[in-house]
Amino acid sequence: MQGRLSPAVLVSGASSPLGARLIDILRRESAPIRVLARGGGSGTVDWGDKVELFQGDLTRPEGLQGVGEGVTMLFHLASFHPAADDPDPEGNPAHHRVTVEGTRHLLAQLDGVTRIVFASSVRAAETQAHAYGKAKREAERLLLDFSASRGIHAAIVRFPAFYGTPGLGGLSMMARAVRAGRFPPIPEFGNRRSFIHVADAARALLAARDAPGAAGRVLTASDGEAYSTRRIYLAMREAAGLSEPRWVFPPWLLRAMAGLGDTGGKLLHRRLPFNGEVLARLAESAWHDDGEMREITGYLPVHTIEAALKAGEI
Repeated sequence: MQGRLSPAVLVSGASSPLGARLIDILRRESAPIRVLARGGGSGTVDWGDKVELFQGDLTRPEGLQGVGEGVTMLFHLASFHPAADDPDPEGNPAHHRVTVEGTRHLLAQLDGVTRIVFASSVRAAETQAHAYGKAKREAERLLLDFSASRGIHAAIVRFPAFYGTPGLGGLSMMARAVRAGRFPPIPEFGNRRSFIHVADAARALLAARDAPGAAGRVLTASDGEAYSTRRIYLAMREAAGLSEPRWVFPPWLLRAMAGLGDTGGKLLHRRLPFNGEVLARLAESAWHDDGEMREITGYLPVHTIEAALKAGEI
């Protein structure tokens, strides 16, 4: 540990894009900040003179002694991040070890905390959730039970997929493919999807901290838009200086290609670039109503995917 500041605010997962945005805002406030980060690359971040680094691993409770000293506010953002080559990133058992057991270990260190805000995921609401969504849901229960037993303010904010993180995430991958001419001219599926800019997500966490009505609630924040895959595709082409294509792949042809991908994958014993799973992701809806979040906290997003693309943030 470095430079004891007796901080009032603890941020776990601070080296993530969301954590970095949140720290930028918190540094303008008066309370000193402590960030909990694992060793290695995270320990080399220059957080500035108002931020104290505590190196510790959520899965190793013996290394967390003292992390909660003087802390009255926790922003809990930490979660497991699978490797890029993980064959089952959402099903990895490490999600439970880090997100659930790690949360339990962290809470054991927080005797003086009076407010907690947890960055969760819309995947926690899925009835057939993978390990990632199940772990987020279990961590939510732990935090709400902990806060109810102590009579403190705890709010859960569930997020859809982030944007505003150039080079990271599925939207950035799609944008690169569109710019390179490797993304097919898809039709309008009529689907509706939710996303949120990482800067709006940071503001949502602060809104949940400050709104009395958020205590004990599970809220969902988004940018308020309902995106179809076609809308995103055309916005990416426009941002890349490309005109709208004069033709589209008919849905029947996409289904046939996906079927061939599934069959070829089974014969070759490897996953092909286009298959039924990829088509389902392109065509599925995953829209989440953030009306309750707005009503209770006054949260209002200011970003859209179109604006982020024009700003070079995707």
